Amino acid sequence: MRDPERIPRFLVIVEKIWKQSPDLRFYQMIANCLPYDKDSYYIEDPELLARLIQTYGLEADDEN
Repeated sequence: MRDPERIPRFLVIVEKIWKQSPDLRFYQMIANCLPYDKDSYYIEDPELLARLIQTYGLEADDEN
């Protein structure tokens, strides 16, 4: 079973990104950080979270 504690961390990051760029649709926000070289369906949560943080220029401490 995946750790349910990962969910609040994602929600905090998604909220910060969306508030910075409110004109983005949800999928645009996610797709902007997905790689083109592999099937994004299989990206694990930690990798996606790191890509969100990097793509949108958040600081590591913004995760909390």
